[in-house]
Amino acid sequence: MGELLATVLPLALGAAVSPTLAALVIAVLASGDDPVRRGVALTAGAAVPLVVIAAVVLLTMHAAGAAEPGPKHRTLDGVIDLVFGVLLAAVAWRALQPTPTPQEQQAARAVDAPGGTARYVALGVGIMLVNFSTLALFVPAMKDIARAGVPVGQEIAAVVVVLVIVLIPAWVPVALRVAFPDRTARVLRPLGRWMHDNQRALGGWVSAAFAAYLVLRGVLELR
Repeated sequence: MGELLATVLPLALGAAVSPTLAALVIAVLASGDDPVRRGVALTAGAAVPLVVIAAVVLLTMHAAGAAEPGPKHRTLDGVIDLVFGVLLAAVAWRALQPTPTPQEQQAARAVDAPGGTARYVALGVGIMLVNFSTLALFVPAMKDIARAGVPVGQEIAAVVVVLVIVLIPAWVPVALRVAFPDRTARVLRPLGRWMHDNQRALGGWVSAAFAAYLVLRGVLELR
């Protein structure tokens, strides 16, 4: 279990660098009525695609017999890492362009829009589904968990740990807003402005670094 977590931890930390999600949650918590309810709904919505993807990857690999550890599946590992490394490189290139990405435009329009809990759950689902920088690292992490050959209970525990780490940009601001409402409210607005101003560069360079990591890992697995 410890070796498995050491393998997936870098991918989980990279997937957690989600400036668009963090900026949206912070903006929601800093404005409007009932910000905690909306923040919790956004966090829950963002978790839904990750849970579904985790289940699909693990079940598919087990059903296809590709979850057994051993050298015969190194080619599959390498191809998956290379594909998602190239995808992440494209995401990095797009993030470093001057025009806003579609998810940034959607997040900017959604902050002050009226709506109930279901609307913010749906918004969280939508933001995560187009958060390719996170998904491009999350899927290889799930692949590594499936391929580790550990008992089902340890697989589930590893998935939960990865989910908690990946969703840090969503649940940590909400938790701080609940624990320290007055102090956090004063900090959130300038932090939200900083996130908005720097999210493209931050997301782009982090994606570029992890794209190189995945490509290198894929090349080494194919050797």
